Amino acid sequence: MSSSSVVSHSLSDSPTSRRRWKMQHSGTSGPIAVQGCLHGELRRVYDSIALAEKLNNVKVDLLIISGDFQAMRHSNDLDTLQVPPKYKVLGDFPDYYSGRVVAPIPTLFIGGNHEASGYMRELITGGFAAENIYFMGSSGVIRFGPLRIAGLSGIFKPQSFQMGHIHQPPYSPGTIRSAYHVRRVDMARLALLQHPVLPGAAPPVNVFLSHDWPVGITDFGDCRRLIRSKPYFEEDIRNRELGNPLSMDMLLRPLRPHYWFSAHLHVKFAALVPHSPAPGPAEPPAKRPRTGDHTPLGDATGAEASAGCEAADQAAGPAIVPESKVALACTRFLALDKCHPRGHFIQLVPLNLGETVPGPAGEDGPASTPRPAYRFEYDDEWLLIMRRTNAALFGALFTEAHQERLLRQQALLAEAWKTGEGPYAEHVALERQWLADLHAKHATNDGTGWGGIPVLPFEPSLSDALPTSNPQSSKLSQMLGLEDFLRHSAETRACSVRDWQQRTFLDWSEADEMAVAASAAAPPTDAASPLSDSGAEASVNLDAIDLDDEDDDWTPSADGGQGPSQPICTANPDAIDLDDDDDADDADVDGDSGAAIQESAGQSAEAPLAQDHSSAINPDAIDLDEEDLAD
Repeated sequence: MSSSSVVSHSLSDSPTSRRRWKMQHSGTSGPIAVQGCLHGELRRVYDSIALAEKLNNVKVDLLIISGDFQAMRHSNDLDTLQVPPKYKVLGDFPDYYSGRVVAPIPTLFIGGNHEASGYMRELITGGFAAENIYFMGSSGVIRFGPLRIAGLSGIFKPQSFQMGHIHQPPYSPGTIRSAYHVRRVDMARLALLQHPVLPGAAPPVNVFLSHDWPVGITDFGDCRRLIRSKPYFEEDIRNRELGNPLSMDMLLRPLRPHYWFSAHLHVKFAALVPHSPAPGPAEPPAKRPRTGDHTPLGDATGAEASAGCEAADQAAGPAIVPESKVALACTRFLALDKCHPRGHFIQLVPLNLGETVPGPAGEDGPASTPRPAYRFEYDDEWLLIMRRTNAALFGALFTEAHQERLLRQQALLAEAWKTGEGPYAEHVALERQWLADLHAKHATNDGTGWGGIPVLPFEPSLSDALPTSNPQSSKLSQMLGLEDFLRHSAETRACSVRDWQQRTFLDWSEADEMAVAASAAAPPTDAASPLSDSGAEASVNLDAIDLDDEDDDWTPSADGGQGPSQPICTANPDAIDLDDDDDADDADVDGDSGAAIQESAGQSAEAPLAQDHSSAINPDAIDLDEEDLAD
């Protein structure tokens, strides 16, 4: 068990709402709210959080949404949303975009595989999608008070992985899918965080967001229970195909975030990934006591790992830890469902953000005052990474050789920042001065003690026509001294490989050129392998088509996300789960076998009514400690 207490509250006084949910409560501040796939149900999620705040007597500081946000501003955005035509509905986002309604909670989201891809492209480097609603871009790092949050948008598909972001509206049937696929260049930029150039100013990544799961995460949770809920996952789990095959080794293990939140698969799943004391692979423990028939496939995990995580966490202190405590014991993974009546779609997570800030000393000692609300701020480390690598986002090809070269360069830059010596010493001196000038010009104190460079304020797009530029992206490019690639034509934007290489790498050499050429020309060792660097010609196929149809079939709520606001999602309980695979499962979950699954999971077998508030907040909220892995 965690050292913090567990508090349970009933969700309703009605006879049909006797289920209880639990959350860890630090006693010092409110939690953050984490939401799975949104699918346009923004107003209902805010109403559900308001209910949770009332029942638990807390104030939620931040809402995090793990993809499928669906920020359609107007009818033109529907042309960039990959769903069957009959489900292309605007939902309630236009009210937030126009300013008729303002988000009551600071909201942060990443992209999934059902987005208004044209609008998301306008904000590819991050920006406010509406007042108080921030999109992290294709990849990004943002600060929110003491929290450092990193995010990766999209889902993994090998045929698009080595492309740059070269597609724009109007999309073809292939490029409308490729637009939301994860790119190697985005993962490589996030991987640079393992070699921070600002060790004194950059804390570890506290929270990481991705839409699809890291492959292998099921080794560290209750895999049997997951398969009972989603039987068709078993083959993908055995074949190591459930999720992004690179996330674990490229991001989760080296970055060691305290929390990792995902969505996409429309099921709740918690896991604890232990980390070795020194950087290296996190191996599952050899045995897992107290799990009975819940032992996962393959390597077992659970109580031993949890005990180790707990002991080290107690030594390390709270979730927000100083730089010296960067070697956290484990990463707590949580995936959540989509917003629907029986879904475990939202959870409160007890990240202690503090309620007060220090004040002047008085007769009775140092005083403190209630802190102002936190704001979104740029991360200094990420600003430097963007400045060096932004051109690579729009290149035609980014291979594994490019990735390795980028990591080597980052390690040398980090050393030069520390020592002031080496081949990059002169460049680092210029970077140091640039960052100091940027802070002098833009940084402000927000009264919370975490004053930095605030994110540029929300501004609507320049036109309803697609494609269009975005004033936020243009001003950010200007602030960083970068070209605004979004203003260029497609031909200019898809710059030559040599062009962006010279922009991105500080001392690009002939040896690097040869390595990239060999990497791009080498045939894949396995046609299905996502790790293979297939040829450059295949990587830049502008009409690459996702040959399966797993992303095509889905159903939003019966009212299309519109209609009266309610504290819960009264969406069609038989809504299809985005994938053909999920359709059969929905019939089970909402039928008799669903009750059996709920019972086996320790839930009430009694189906809630459509208006039951218990469905708004996860009635089986997982505390992310060992209880979740051995129930």
